[in-house]
Parts: sequence; C-alpha cells; structure tokens
Amino acid sequence: LGYKTLKEYEEHVKETATKNYLMDKVATASKTIKYPEKELKYLTAAFMKMMSVQLSAQQNMTLEDYLTQTGTTPEEYTKSVQTEQIKPTMDRQMIIFGILQKEKVEITSKEVDDKINEAIIQTGGQMTKADIIDYFGEYYFEYLIAMEKSLDILCDYAKIS
Repeated sequence: LGYKTLKEYEEHVKETATKNYLMDKVATASKTIKYPEKELKYLTAAFMKMMSVQLSAQQNMTLEDYLTQTGTTPEEYTKSVQTEQIKPTMDRQMIIFGILQKEKVEITSKEVDDKINEAIIQTGGQMTKADIIDYFGEYYFEYLIAMEKSLDILCDYAKIS
C-alpha cells in the first residue's frame, strides 16, 4: 500500500475521510442549474465507448446486443446513463473545477503526463501511454488532478476540530 507504518496508514485514512466528507458537504449544498450540452454529450459518448469496450472484453457482445437483450432502446439507455451516471458525475466535476477556477489554480500538461505515467506503472507496463489515453481519455487524468487539488483547497479552508 506504500505506507511504512500503521500510523502513516491511519493518517492517510483520516485525511481521505475528511476530504470526502468536505466534498460531500459542498456537493449537498450545491445545485446544478444547467448542464453544459457539449460536456454532457462528450461524457455520454465516452461512457458509451467505455461500456462497449467492457462488454466486448468481458462478455464478447456489442452494446447493441446488450440493449437488445435488456429490451432497452438506445434512447432509453442514453437517458438512463445521463440521469444515473453522467449528471451526478458532472455535478461533482462542476464543483471541483469551479473551486479551481475560483482559486485560480491550473492543471499543467506535465501534471497530466505524470498522472498517466503513474497509471502505466500501475499496469506493470502492460499498457502504453496511447493505450491508457485511448481507454480512459486524457480528461480522466485532468479530473483526478483537479479532484486532488480541490480537496486540498477545501481542507485548507475548513475548520476541522
């Protein structure tokens, strides 16, 4: 796990729980008025691509086959995906990127490359940078960095007793 002592691990767990608690509080107090259409379409397409890859790899079927099996139309599935997956994700993303924008914090291409390289290492080198980007999308790594930075900002502002 990368921790040398139990104390280090316990501190990590406490810090993670605190950050998640703070983000949940901010998310609960926030309301999305309008979803950006371009991002909604992009994330929906990315989700559909990921689903197609997973279905093909794990069950040897296409997304169309899956929809036929479940008796779901593409339109119904898209609406369900947006309501249950994409919009809740977008809610959190808009909060995260809003915090960074308000604090004038940017994400550099070096940070993104470093995060992608971490993912390559985690696969034991079995995936190339192109494989990782094709599977996850570069945006995924920007999001991970944005999450880390926004959680750090929330902790900096929070009064924790």
